[in-house]
Amino acid sequence: MAFVRSLIAALVVSFSVARDVNFIMPPVTNNTDLPEKLMVYIPGGNVPNVNYTDTLLSIQQHATDVQLTVAVLGFRTRLCIQTCPSSGACFLLNNQVQEAISLAVDAGFGGSTADDVLIGAHSLGGTCANYLVQGYPEVYNNGMVLHGGYVDESGDGALPTFPSPTLLVGAELDGGLARPGKFSTWYRQYMAVAASEGEAAALKRAAVHIIPSIDHSDFC
Repeated sequence: MAFVRSLIAALVVSFSVARDVNFIMPPVTNNTDLPEKLMVYIPGGNVPNVNYTDTLLSIQQHATDVQLTVAVLGFRTRLCIQTCPSSGACFLLNNQVQEAISLAVDAGFGGSTADDVLIGAHSLGGTCANYLVQGYPEVYNNGMVLHGGYVDESGDGALPTFPSPTLLVGAELDGGLARPGKFSTWYRQYMAVAASEGEAAALKRAAVHIIPSIDHSDFC
């Protein structure tokens, strides 16, 4: 894993010293019998995007029922929020996500760019992902995974009515804005969905999970 991170870091530096750039992580398996999926990943604030390669590689290795390509976004200032400060002003981030999807297709992704694209993010990237999906609900509605991030606490952007199936993943030792106590807001929403629609349905579209013994920064 360290070798993969070093290799990607070298490639990124070769393109630009001044900023992070989008890059592609191809599937770790080549099984044409499996469906293809693409996750576009939005890094947290002030975090080099290559820092996520270990986490994303682990996700690829454990996603054994699909061939998972990952497109990791890079930002000039390492702050996605400057490209998406609200759901109504997210066109720059949307453009960059679409560019990353095209980059993935050029790299060999053969799934549907309409139906097989998921959104993933960490920390501040989760705020941007939340705004992106709410700003373009007809485009990004196939699934979203947030590490140390969350959706709105209430209204149409809350977990039960969010435009896309969503998994919120928190860290037990997180002491910041994504601490488990904060996540209890969305866990109660998950429980409400489970009570009305059944646990299986809730896990598919409004899931919340806390990973024990890790901190917020362990995702990167």
